[in-house]
Amino acid sequence: MRDGLNGFLEISMIGFVVASCLFMVNLPI
Repeated sequence: MRDGLNGFLEISMIGFVVASCLFMVNLPI
């Protein structure tokens, strides 16, 4: 169960970083 939780947190972190990057790139437009 811990492995699944770690995987979920890792995916969430990556998704958050990608979303942040896309938001910053699209912000000036």
